[in-house]
Amino acid sequence: MKNGMRKVLAVFLMTALLLPLLTSVGSITVKAAAAPTLSTKQRSLVGIGSGFTLTVKNLNNSTVKTKKWYSSNSKIATVNSAGYVTAAAKGTTKINLKITYKNKKTTTLTCSVTVKIPATKIEINNATDTSDNNFRHLLQVGEKFDFNVDLTPANTSDIVTFSINRPEIATVDENGVVTGLKPGFAILTAKASRTAAGAAASSVYDNINIEVAAKSARVKTAVVTDSTTLTITFDGPVDAATVFDKDKKLLNVVEITPKADSSGNIASAVGTLKGTLSSDATVLTVNTTKVFNGIYNIHVSSAITSTTGIAVQNYYTDINYKDSGAPYYTGFTVDDSGLKASINFSEAMDFSGLNIVDVRLNTTSTSTQALPATLALLRGKANYKPSTDYKSLIIDLSTISDYDKNKQFTVVMSGVKDMSGNYPTSYNVSVTVGTDTSYKPQASLVNLQRTGYNTLTATFSRNIRMPGTVILSNGETITNGSVDAKDPTKVNYTMSSNAALLSGIQKVSIGMWDAYNVNPSDTSARNLISYSVDFAISSARPSINKSELRMETNNGVDTYLLYLTYNKDVSLVSQAGNLVATRIFTSNNDTISNRNIGYTASAQGNLVTVILNSAQFSEAGQYTITIPAAFVKDEYYNTNADESVQIAKTATASSVLAPPKAVSQSPVNPSIMYVTFADKVDMASAQNVSNYYIPGVSVIKAEVSDNSNAGATITLTLAQGSISYSTIYPITIRNILGYNNTYTAMKEYNNTIYLMENAGPNFTGISYSYPYTITLTFSENIKGNPSFQAIQSGTNTSNMVYSCSITDNKVIILLNATPIKGVPIILTTTTNNSITDGSGNASNVPNTLSVTPNY
Repeated sequence: MKNGMRKVLAVFLMTALLLPLLTSVGSITVKAAAAPTLSTKQRSLVGIGSGFTLTVKNLNNSTVKTKKWYSSNSKIATVNSAGYVTAAAKGTTKINLKITYKNKKTTTLTCSVTVKIPATKIEINNATDTSDNNFRHLLQVGEKFDFNVDLTPANTSDIVTFSINRPEIATVDENGVVTGLKPGFAILTAKASRTAAGAAASSVYDNINIEVAAKSARVKTAVVTDSTTLTITFDGPVDAATVFDKDKKLLNVVEITPKADSSGNIASAVGTLKGTLSSDATVLTVNTTKVFNGIYNIHVSSAITSTTGIAVQNYYTDINYKDSGAPYYTGFTVDDSGLKASINFSEAMDFSGLNIVDVRLNTTSTSTQALPATLALLRGKANYKPSTDYKSLIIDLSTISDYDKNKQFTVVMSGVKDMSGNYPTSYNVSVTVGTDTSYKPQASLVNLQRTGYNTLTATFSRNIRMPGTVILSNGETITNGSVDAKDPTKVNYTMSSNAALLSGIQKVSIGMWDAYNVNPSDTSARNLISYSVDFAISSARPSINKSELRMETNNGVDTYLLYLTYNKDVSLVSQAGNLVATRIFTSNNDTISNRNIGYTASAQGNLVTVILNSAQFSEAGQYTITIPAAFVKDEYYNTNADESVQIAKTATASSVLAPPKAVSQSPVNPSIMYVTFADKVDMASAQNVSNYYIPGVSVIKAEVSDNSNAGATITLTLAQGSISYSTIYPITIRNILGYNNTYTAMKEYNNTIYLMENAGPNFTGISYSYPYTITLTFSENIKGNPSFQAIQSGTNTSNMVYSCSITDNKVIILLNATPIKGVPIILTTTTNNSITDGSGNASNVPNTLSVTPNY
């Protein structure tokens, strides 16, 4: 029994020892086979047409029924039945292998394929490294420029990287934006590569030279846009105070100099210049009083500065302009009153030959007739006045009857041409004229701000008729507002001295203003509205921009005037006192220090005129004069800091007499011209007619009509009839001296001037028409008061004239009885007779005329 138990136990132990071994052997034999896979799960191809072969691993082909290769997007890459993949276009797609087993199970294997197109060329496309710029792209310190590139092929997948070889001169960001840091030269390089890391080794690149200059301001272009307009564009906003004086007149910052062409013909002078600055202060439009015709050198002065105080670089260019284009009518406009109409043209016009050919009402279903008085007003060519820029004719229709208001009329005019003599395509030009008193929206408040120590200025969207009321935060009510004389959209309100002490942000109420032609039921401006106004006072001090010494002599006494031009309008703190000449270097090489020089002074706008004590200002030499602090104050009562100016006093005449500041023809009498100087002139030289020359025109008298420290005016009398045609004439003035040798003889002045003809209408004939009419005919249309007496020789000695009138170029004389046939009628002018042309030139009608009635 025991032996039996031992055997059983032995068997059990043996089994326990063998069981793990048996289990282990069984697991090895049943392990599953590896799943099939593609030889790679992702691959990049570079260039169209490149390829590779995909293979399958761990596939028991004996169990496979079918295998199918396909591309998710065959436009990017294709695959054939052998698994060969070919690049077709840039992009990413999947290459798939679908396996179908004999037991009908399926599986799909996938490889992601990216196709990349390498760049073969790169070019920076917007650099201005042209020959005009010495093959450099110019930047200023602080200026940024965004460079762009073109890549070949356009569908490349390469990336672009930028670099600068001298980062201390300029920097570039990842997008190609270059910033100038300091003056110098640098090279910008753009490279194309598959990765940023690979840019260093890339052979596909382009580079440009960059010059960084010290910060400045420049003229971008200067272009003649029509016969009287020069448009100057700056690279940034400019300071208007360096372009215009206090009266908004253009300073001497633009010079237009006529030049000779290849045949030696000198361009016409362009006359007086006027200018306007665009709202963003980047475009200066210069208008001339005469036309561009030929080649001109344009100089824009560095006296102009940017709004940041940088001087504009001197700019020179030559322009060749000949106006051959026909002007044209552009429409009519009315002013805010709706009663002054402007007939507008495309450019400045010569209206001297204007004739009104026809006037008619533009009839509508509600307007079929017009009053004769309105039509007569529109027919009168004297009622049409040129605008200041000569681009419009303005007619005042405020006197027409309400019956004809808000109607439109067609006016046919002839004889108008541009300043170069080009007529419109149609000689007879039909224009539209009318009024518009229809209701307009009430003006809205655009801005309200403190503009002076005791001044508030409101700016409106339209011209203002009634200024309205302002109530300040301290309760003060202002009803004394005045419409600004220069800008009728602005109203200036004067505050009391107590209100002027307000500071910080203040609540201001404004209302009750009124514009023109506003519907009485429009109450939008009748209620007060509140506005927050910064009452902070400007603390910027006035400072001197320019100083100039001039001498004037009256009755043998020399007066020395120091002109100080400030950067803003100022007034004097004291009109008399002492200035200190801290140092004087005399012409004898002596040095004098700290001399008091007495003065009296006056201020107008930004110009202060200081009259120096001649006894204390006696030595010739260089003076350094201190203008003391609190010498002047601005509108906010800011006073100047002390400043020094340097002036030179000469022992002889101060300088050459400046050329005339204006030469013009009288608008009333074409036989009169005016020559105006800014300085007092020598009477003898100014009244010498040989010093004035106009080809073909005879100057018979020169008379100084005004001569003072404020300037001089010489009146020239021209021989009647010597101006045969209304056109542009050259004029030369020479040898005029300053008064009592204060100025030496002027340089020869050469210019051109448009002169109206001064030849009166020629009498061309007399005729009689049965029974009562005698007609006198002239060479052109006439005006005036014809007055004649008529008697029949030896028969009727009483005056036979019933009436005299003018129609176009004829005088119509109506008799009070039928004259005797065959007996001459003798006509004589009376003392009241006056017959002129449209320019005011008297006719040459004889004092005695004769006509014989034959009927």
